[in-house]
Amino acid sequence: MSSIPEPLLFNPLKHHLGYIKGYISQFNRDDMTILKSYLQTIGDSQMDLYTGALSIAQISHQVLIFIDDSLLSSKSVYIHFINELNDHCMITISDGSEWILREGLNSERYIHFHPARYSPNTVRIKANTLKSLIAAHIIHKNHVGLPEINQVRSEILQLAPLKQLSPDIGISKHLLLLHSFSSIATTDYEITVV
Repeated sequence: MSSIPEPLLFNPLKHHLGYIKGYISQFNRDDMTILKSYLQTIGDSQMDLYTGALSIAQISHQVLIFIDDSLLSSKSVYIHFINELNDHCMITISDGSEWILREGLNSERYIHFHPARYSPNTVRIKANTLKSLIAAHIIHKNHVGLPEINQVRSEILQLAPLKQLSPDIGISKHLLLLHSFSSIATTDYEITVV
């Protein structure tokens, strides 16, 4: 898996804007079955999306440094540590962003991490908003407005259409996140999802 070494578990399509931009720019628009499958990994709740400049590899490296420095490299020691802290631990990395460590359910990837709620360099976003934006940008590139969003919501996501895009609310609040494909280099990201 690109940039995510074992034993780490991370869903970049859900939590890393740079990865998402790379995913959009590299996606083959002819395979909507794969798109639907990948978008399902985002789930249905709210999440925090990392918008900072650190790559997945850099974030993963800093998480592993914390694990090593804290003597948590053993799976059993790590799981005991997390359980003692009510199932999660928050760490801060070099750019000031905060990350939650949890127990991963995958036996080889037992260190699950994701951005902390309202952390610096993140935005809080609803899953259906993120899925709608990703799908609309894959199909329509940078020409995304209400008709394009409603098309993917109806045809790909089986979601109700939106009546309007209200400034600073919902999808329109996050629309510009994905408009600029040049703000974060996309060449470091392969299209894979854990």
